[in-house]
Amino acid sequence: MNRWWSAIAFGGATILWLVPDRAWGHSGEFILAKYSSGSDGRASLVLTVDCGQHPVLNDRSAAQAAMQQALRVETSRGPVALDSLAPAEPAFSATPDPDLPVSGNSAGNDLPHVLALLRYSWQPEEQEVRFSVPAGFPHDVLFWLGDGARPDSGPVPWSILMAGDLTPGIPVPVPQTSRGSGGWQRRALIAGMGLGFFALLAVFSGWRQRDAKRAY
Repeated sequence: MNRWWSAIAFGGATILWLVPDRAWGHSGEFILAKYSSGSDGRASLVLTVDCGQHPVLNDRSAAQAAMQQALRVETSRGPVALDSLAPAEPAFSATPDPDLPVSGNSAGNDLPHVLALLRYSWQPEEQEVRFSVPAGFPHDVLFWLGDGARPDSGPVPWSILMAGDLTPGIPVPVPQTSRGSGGWQRRALIAGMGLGFFALLAVFSGWRQRDAKRAY
């Protein structure tokens, strides 16, 4: 049994949700990645770098280049680059996503936000979406689930992904036109699989953070 399943057996699934966000720094230290899913099953991924807060990616061109490489989509053909699934839609903003699960500023830091964003939207070919961070990628990714990919209530599930990490599968909703009379069963199945995803992702990140502390 690997440590992932061992942690679940010992009830560690709430470890990430219960840790205050100040224990994890602030969001400006990471590449942010928010995954959402529409009722038609269409996938949406928004990547963000705060160029005014990030310690390395402090200009827009460097931020965009890093965001394009931050995540791969795992498929039956192997990992696929985001740019091969859909064209990136760049945008810029000074307002953080209100859905952000951790603080946007560190204590005493009042620097303005200079946000570079890339938006991807595509129709998944498989029944679930799974992301990976390429081996050797130098930046950590703060990943969380948005609308359509998480339950309607409860804490926002999030995790810090490092080089080589792989997320559990995220179920793709069944399009409205395909649900028919069995729609409620499919929605219940997706909700149950989603809860399992949150537990696995939380446990995995909790163990990674514990390993990081031991390394010091």
